[in-house]
Amino acid sequence: MKKKILIVLGVLLAGAVVWFIFHGRYWVEGGHAPWAVINKRPDVLRQAIADGASKKSLRLALARAVGRGDLVSLKLLLDAKVSPDPRRKGFCHAHSAIYFGRLEVTRALLEAGADVRLCGKAKEMMRDAIDRGYRAVPQGTLIAIIAQLHKRGLPIDPRAIEAAERHKLERVAAFLRNPEAASAAAASKAPAGAASLGKPGSVSKDDLRGVCAGKAVPTAAPYKKQRAFAAKLFYFRKHFDKWRWPGTGPGAPSLPRWWFSFKELANTQLVACVDGTDHKTAERCRYRGGSVIEKLAVNYVVTLYEAKTAKKVASHKFTPPVDERCSLIKFGKDSRYAYPRIGKALRAFLAPHVGGPQ
Repeated sequence: MKKKILIVLGVLLAGAVVWFIFHGRYWVEGGHAPWAVINKRPDVLRQAIADGASKKSLRLALARAVGRGDLVSLKLLLDAKVSPDPRRKGFCHAHSAIYFGRLEVTRALLEAGADVRLCGKAKEMMRDAIDRGYRAVPQGTLIAIIAQLHKRGLPIDPRAIEAAERHKLERVAAFLRNPEAASAAAASKAPAGAASLGKPGSVSKDDLRGVCAGKAVPTAAPYKKQRAFAAKLFYFRKHFDKWRWPGTGPGAPSLPRWWFSFKELANTQLVACVDGTDHKTAERCRYRGGSVIEKLAVNYVVTLYEAKTAKKVASHKFTPPVDERCSLIKFGKDSRYAYPRIGKALRAFLAPHVGGPQ
């Protein structure tokens, strides 16, 4: 009898373990969507949204994305029409992001229609944005955020002007003194004092791709590193002997958005060409059915060029660490290789050459 009881208990325990592996781990975090944000799995988040995750689960996922400064997950949730405003009165995602210096998160929330009137200390948002974000984002981004706050009914805070002057943010202070001026409004789109611009509409992605092959783009902007403004950048990775743009989604290197000029490629001053060499298998992850994903150790060479002249600015070799952990479940039927993440090493190399706030 005791033997049967032990067998039943063993079966129940094994079933509980299997349930936890496939379902329980999501339940602990409040569902698939919050779990995906916490574990940096935008693929799982997309699937959760497509499968019709509950509003409560999606709101919790959005709060997690704000708390972690996860712009990729945040934009997926905002695109899915998740409200940028929490239900708790007096609490405000937009102000919370400002408090922790994540102004790009605040900007995304405001652009999605966040209601700043729900914030308990809304009057302090302008000053806090300057005090906590002036080192993290360019002045143009600060002006854009302040302009959105003012447009939503917040009066100009005199303490914000004092903060801008204290941090020597001349353009921000000028905007605060006269936010209705047309020149100040235009400054949020095209920062004054930046390097000379290229000829509008005259540069394509293929033109910039050609820089990696030594072809100059005469209509691009000249390179001039400045302390206040980031030199606009574009980058490509070599894949099967072709230079490809990795995009901005999951899997692409995480680089500051203000380094790029996607709307007007003629403003691009630098082109980074990343080439992976000496691919070696560092780890094999085996899954049910015999499928295998090989985690690769790769040596990378990144060469930085001035777009206008195709002259080499700098070059760097690095070998990013390989994540030794294997995911419990294989994602993607055709997936066979996993490449190491290069965002951190790439940013460290590029930052001194791009200039601007880091």
